[in-house]
Amino acid sequence: MVEIGCGVGNLFPYYPDDVTHLLAIEPEPRYRAAALEAARTVRIAIEVSPGGLPLESNSADFVVSCNTFCTLTDPAGMAREIGRALRPGGELRLLEHVAARSAVARGAQRTVDALGWPRLLNGCHAARRTCEVIEDSGFEFVSLHRFTYMRKLLLAPLAPHVIGTARWTADR
Repeated sequence: MVEIGCGVGNLFPYYPDDVTHLLAIEPEPRYRAAALEAARTVRIAIEVSPGGLPLESNSADFVVSCNTFCTLTDPAGMAREIGRALRPGGELRLLEHVAARSAVARGAQRTVDALGWPRLLNGCHAARRTCEVIEDSGFEFVSLHRFTYMRKLLLAPLAPHVIGTARWTADR
């Protein structure tokens, strides 16, 4: 199993018992250091890597992404790279904040992005159309649930979320 953008390793304790090894990708050095510490506190073997997807083609059963696609410099490229790494029938499982459906809310997201939101929040783009990027890169969603999640009013631009599973459908 692979987790891209593992951050400080908050998800590590929640992987199911049948996961015995996790490759966790985290390019940000401070987060990676914290993830290495978190990896020492859980029962599964976790390898924390600084970036890319250092896997052979058709070698991963699952790739997990949690609020990561918003920060990627090339989200479409990463989606294609995930597709390359997945075995036939493998899945991308994600929980991401996404561009709002309403034009007004999407306009607000674009405004905060233009005012410097990405510089303040480690590259996070509030108005990213993550589902469309993933589909256009060669995936098909087999499940997708949209919901609103807002911890603080200041984070309202990040309220629209999706949780879902996508399978790689592009030609290998």
